[in-house]
Amino acid sequence: MSMMTGYADISESIDRRNYGSGIDSKDRILELLRSSGYRITKQRELLIDILLEGSCTSGKELYLSAKERESDIGFATVYRFLGTLEKLGVISRSNMFRVINT
Repeated sequence: MSMMTGYADISESIDRRNYGSGIDSKDRILELLRSSGYRITKQRELLIDILLEGSCTSGKELYLSAKERESDIGFATVYRFLGTLEKLGVISRSNMFRVINT
């Protein structure tokens, strides 16, 4: 199984009914990351912003979108962060990367 297989499809990135506005959503996600011991980096903030925009339909598109804005971001960084968000319960692969109410 390739690394991309688990994160191939991202549709309807955000369940806005559960999460509210983009600013509020970002704040909640950042708060959860901090409280779980994760540093808030420029790249992590960028990935959160892109996910909240709902403009990506796959992990690869998320990477390409991030790469346009931050040329130093790596493919592995994107996928590790998606795994972190899933582990924290922010996104769910079974729900096609919808942000879940925390």
